[in-house]
Amino acid sequence: MILGSLKNPFVFCTFILILYSVALWGMSIPLTGDQKVYISIALEMLEKKQWIIPSLFNEPNFLKPPLQYWATIVGWKVFGISVFGALISSVLALVGSAFFTFKIGTILKLKNPEIAALLFASSLGSMTYGSTAQMEVWIVFFFLASWWAVLESRITLAFMMVGIMAWVKGPLYPVLFTMSLLVWDLKLVKIKKFWLSIIFGVIVGLSWYFLAAQTNQKEMLNQFLYSENIGKISTVHGSIMGLWGEFLFSLFPWLGVIIVGCFQNQTRDAWKKNQKFYLSYTLLSAIFFTVFPYRVNSYLYFLTPIMAMLASEVDLEINSKIKKINLLLYSIFYSLIFIILVRLYLGQWIGIEIVIGILLSFFVFLMGFVRGKIKFVALSSLLIVNLVRVSAVEIGENDFAGLKDFAAKNTSELAFYIESKDIWHEFGLVSAAIGKSVQRLYTKQDLVSFLALGGSVIVQDEQKILFEKNVRCVDWNRLKRRTKFPIQKLLIEGVTWGDPAITRVYRICTASQ
Repeated sequence: MILGSLKNPFVFCTFILILYSVALWGMSIPLTGDQKVYISIALEMLEKKQWIIPSLFNEPNFLKPPLQYWATIVGWKVFGISVFGALISSVLALVGSAFFTFKIGTILKLKNPEIAALLFASSLGSMTYGSTAQMEVWIVFFFLASWWAVLESRITLAFMMVGIMAWVKGPLYPVLFTMSLLVWDLKLVKIKKFWLSIIFGVIVGLSWYFLAAQTNQKEMLNQFLYSENIGKISTVHGSIMGLWGEFLFSLFPWLGVIIVGCFQNQTRDAWKKNQKFYLSYTLLSAIFFTVFPYRVNSYLYFLTPIMAMLASEVDLEINSKIKKINLLLYSIFYSLIFIILVRLYLGQWIGIEIVIGILLSFFVFLMGFVRGKIKFVALSSLLIVNLVRVSAVEIGENDFAGLKDFAAKNTSELAFYIESKDIWHEFGLVSAAIGKSVQRLYTKQDLVSFLALGGSVIVQDEQKILFEKNVRCVDWNRLKRRTKFPIQKLLIEGVTWGDPAITRVYRICTASQ
């Protein structure tokens, strides 16, 4: 009865929302990523009460359009400055994307559109982008919403969504969407309403750019157009194998379901019924990002809804040879995960409850896979990726424990001493972690004055405090930011939290009494 109720889109959307929200509540800062920049920019916009011009280090910043910043600010307006407030908008975008996956699946007459929606929300990629302050999940949301509107013959609404999508990362995705529509139906070029809708979408999309250029045209051209877009044409940030390998990995833990379907005649026949839509949605974008030299692994994430639709059509009840091979591979892979989880627990990285929860979810997943119960596969996948998320954030808790302990014991104002305006600075993330805005100090004179007024200053390990005789400092041990998570050291050497080989020391300094 409970599983049957998942056919109601509002039921499974509420289920996804609750599960992802609980995984955010009370958690500390997530690790790394471009969200460092986005959250810092949103914080400055909030402080300045400036909604049009993004700002970083008190200077205009046009690295990206402002939709992600607006979403973060709204979250903080509702929930206060916090990690939850910063990330809840991404969860809502994920839930909205799952909803439109269901609606499109219903129009395409998929056998289990609700399963497609659940599988989309239960991929490692969706967990990553749907619970961090990243922009990829917003691209997926607007892409799906626009396609749904087209399939419902609401072309003007579709291009309004496409126009708003230009406020996420830029005009690239709106162009790709428009071209994908022509792949779907070239006859659209003969329809006057199609062109009028495009004009309407262009007006919506350019509105923010026009307003921002009124006061900061030179900075916008230099940062957004020349540096962020044209400048990337000659920049290589990855390989084709890395691009597609990362995308396939992001479909964990249900990628094997699609592999099984590739060897089933009836599943391939089901896929062919909607192949025109699948190709229209994916083809041009997949080719573009494969050929385009600036290959960032996240670029293919917005293909995930289509992969979820394909997986939902697979008949797992057939006991085929390829299914047995997949089961063997899953068992080997999960055995490796078991070893890593135990090592993480023994190294004091995560709690035993996370280890047990993930292992039980893996067991349910395997049983669902063996017995052909795709709903169990989808629901257990959703639990797995959220528990993986919680385990990652537990590591984040360790990373921020020193700062939180200091903030709990001291009521003084906190500030970062920022000698160089590196865009990857973490003052926004730190502010969200402790629940209040951390000030920024840019000169030594600012530093001296702030300490004299009783404030506490965070300095990184490579910075020098010139007033050590007049200050007292507390060490704050953190993971090294320029190295990946030390899985090999963890497995081979069993390193524990605080090992000097993997940590760096920040200092929180206050003037001596």
